[in-house]
Amino acid sequence: MIKLGIVDKFVLGNLEAKRYWGHTKDYVKAMWLMLQNKYPDDYVICSGETHSVREFCEKAFNLVGLNYRDYVVTSDTFFRPAEVDILLGDYSKAEKILVGNQRYLMI
Repeated sequence: MIKLGIVDKFVLGNLEAKRYWGHTKDYVKAMWLMLQNKYPDDYVICSGETHSVREFCEKAFNLVGLNYRDYVVTSDTFFRPAEVDILLGDYSKAEKILVGNQRYLMI
């Protein structure tokens, strides 16, 4: 909407917050792998990497040829009351059980 001139600013909270960002395709594959397992269990599905909200903005705006600094503003309204600086999951159980079993599922 910014690229089309419909909106002139994008309001966010803490740009330094680090989160893990994943692709829907990867999460759907993980769900499918869970359904192939003989026994139900709980898994953490994540990328294992963290990137700041600022990094995400920079990459997203670069894709459409814009500088995020010209359009992104912060507001205290969007800061979390109990901010967690870094959210990072441990996917080792899912990797061991789901991905480890995947080669057998593909045969």
